[in-house]
Parts: sequence; structure tokens; C-alpha cells
Amino acid sequence: MVPAADLVFWDVAGFSSLADQRQAALVNSFTDLVADQERARLAPKVGRPTAIALPTGDGCALAYLMDDGRVGFAAEALRLAVELLRWAANENPAVGLRIGLHRGVVTLITDINGRTNVCGDPINVCQRVMDAANEGQVLASNEFVAAHFGTGGASGNSAMSPLVLGAVGPAGPAPAIPQDDATVEELAAWRAAEADRSRPVSVRPLPPIHAVLAKHDRRLGVWVLGTDPDQGWDTKPPKSKDQVVVTIDDKPLSDFLANVRIAREIALVQLTGYRIADSLLSGEVELSVDLVRFWVLMPEVTAVPGYLRQESDATGVSVDQYLTKWRDAVAKVRVQRPRADNVAGTRTI
Repeated sequence: MVPAADLVFWDVAGFSSLADQRQAALVNSFTDLVADQERARLAPKVGRPTAIALPTGDGCALAYLMDDGRVGFAAEALRLAVELLRWAANENPAVGLRIGLHRGVVTLITDINGRTNVCGDPINVCQRVMDAANEGQVLASNEFVAAHFGTGGASGNSAMSPLVLGAVGPAGPAPAIPQDDATVEELAAWRAAEADRSRPVSVRPLPPIHAVLAKHDRRLGVWVLGTDPDQGWDTKPPKSKDQVVVTIDDKPLSDFLANVRIAREIALVQLTGYRIADSLLSGEVELSVDLVRFWVLMPEVTAVPGYLRQESDATGVSVDQYLTKWRDAVAKVRVQRPRADNVAGTRTI
């Protein structure tokens, strides 16, 4: 059987650096929270489970199975995210938790313990979405957003309708019940806090969609999720959107330039060399109109040993001249592709 599933994946940032006792305490704590909230789905008294948990040591994945005709478990998945981040914030010291949401078709299997389990690429994708999140942030894949929030924001530029979860209250512990001798102001503050806790919480994707770097050099389209009233989630763009992977390319220059012409993201590390810069300056290479990032990392002149500054190779061209050529090439890219993100000149390495 291959049911569709809504997936939640979370982990504790910096888990491996914690003492064993602290690790065990955190795992037991969030396990109790999830088991209590999802008990009816994880271990129903009648029928098959509609949720399966996959512990990972520093976190867990939870798959909500839609093999009973349901259209999805968005509210359950998002409510779990609310409770997990609230738990993380209330730990002492606070825990940096990352959460990823995804939807896909999974395969049911019987694991080595004879229990029903799930496997499939959607679980890997959900983990990669989570890996791309900042601490205290919830990221959702394109598939999750399209399934539960509609396609109105598929372009990444338009707002989508929120999904209302009901009363889950704001982040933080419940307000303390006032003492008998409480002042009028203290009583008013308590009533206001209690009223706030009974307000429904809504969740919605926050445009624009971000292309982030996940494990195995995979680029994913993800959405940052926000709440109203504010639950304290990190709604800044994920830091992973500015990460790139730089590798050594030993292909012939003609093959390399062919890739440069069509690439949407380019990062070059240049100690010396100017053939690519000359190709850009002469117009031999025209960069893609879809270019979103063009980085050239070169050493500042003061960071290069003197003997290299005087004569870098058999051509006798100095580092100063290389830098000048590349600055000119980058300036041309800025003019030709002004919408490209992070067009950069030289940086000290």
C-alpha cells in the first residue's frame, strides 16, 4: 500500500554537543509531548494507526497517513509544530528546534521489530526541508503548501489564505493564577492573557518562496511559515538560501563556459586566471537571463604573498591586473543582470 502522507520532521540543533544526560532528557521530554498529543493516531484502540513516528535520535519524523480517504492532516501537523516550538522555548535553557513539513506518497513496510513503518523519498525530502530551516523556524515544501494553502502563491509573490488551527494559545507558559491579594492591574493582566490564550491561531506561508541549499547539494523551494497571533517563530529568510557549494571543475574551458551560459547560480573561486573574465567582457559568454546569483571570490592584494603579486604565472600578469579584470567583469554583470542576487566583487579569503 502506498498512501499519501503529511510529514513533520524536527531535530534539536547542536544535539551531539550536549551531555548524554541532557540528550536523554530532551528526547524523553519531546517524546512524551508527541505521544500525548497524537496518542489516538499513533496507537488507536480500534483500527490501524493513522500516524507513524520515526525516531532519529536528535529528533523525529511523524507521518500522518491518508489511506482512509482523508484530504490531509495540515491542522494536526501545524498544531504539532506549534506545540513543539513552544516546548523548545520553555526548556531551560531554551532549545534550538528546526521543523520541516512536506507531503508525498510513502510506502508501508514491516520493520525489523515486526511493526508497521514507512519509507520513501518524501521522508528524505522532509528532512532536507528541515535541515534548511533556521533554529526556531518552520519551513514547508512546495508540495505541502500547494496541498493545504492552494496555488495562489505558487509564483512566490502573492499572499495566501491562512489556515486556522483553533485555540492553541500564544507561546510561553500559562499565566499564573493571581493570588487573593492581587491588585486590579494584576487581575486585568491575567484576564487579558487568558483571553489571548483562547484566541484561534492561524498559520500561513510568507512570500516569497526561497530556493535553499539542502543536503546532497539539492535545491528546494521552501516557504517560511508565520503565525497570528505571533508564536515567536523565526520568520526571517532561512540562512541556507545564501549557501552555495563550490567544487573544482576539471572540464575543458569550452565545456565549463557552456555551463556558465545556462547556470542560474554561479560561484567562482579565482586565485589567478582571467580567461572567463575576458569571455564575459568581450561578450563571448552571455549569462542566463534567469541568473539569480553571481559570486567571484578572490584574495585581496594585501592577502597575497609578495612574490605572487609580482608575477603569478608564465604570462607575467600580476594579481593586481587579475583583480582589475574581474572587477570590470563583475561590474558588467551588475549592469546586464541587475536583478541577480548578491552580485559580488572581490572578497578576502
